[in-house]
Amino acid sequence: MGNSRAWNPVVEQLAADRPVVAYDHRGHGESTNTGDAATYTFDQLVADMTGFVDAIGLERFHVLGHSMGGVVSMRYTCDNPDRIASLIPMDTAAAASPDSDEGNVAFRRQGTEIAGTQGMQARVDTTNAASPA
Repeated sequence: MGNSRAWNPVVEQLAADRPVVAYDHRGHGESTNTGDAATYTFDQLVADMTGFVDAIGLERFHVLGHSMGGVVSMRYTCDNPDRIASLIPMDTAAAASPDSDEGNVAFRRQGTEIAGTQGMQARVDTTNAASPA
């Protein structure tokens, strides 16, 4: 549900001694939403990241991946260790967490359905409404 704009408050500090690129994965922020659930796999997201860093000419770089982006960044790093100067997986896990709580499972399924039919902004709005704090 996040996007590259979430980094706006810290980009200036991070960019003090290095170039900074904030990236939207497909279906997030300003990226393309294909509307096809089959195109949202970790293999595809890693391929997207590879194409992106190749297209902008990054040879060796630091990467910070947040949440799902952390999983993508870890997988990218495993495939391309010589290109990564450092990796920071933030608020992430090595894989999707197992579904253990029925209420959370139902909420996630509902969120997935909303995102698939109404888009990510509707998913964000639903989540915010459910947990206003």
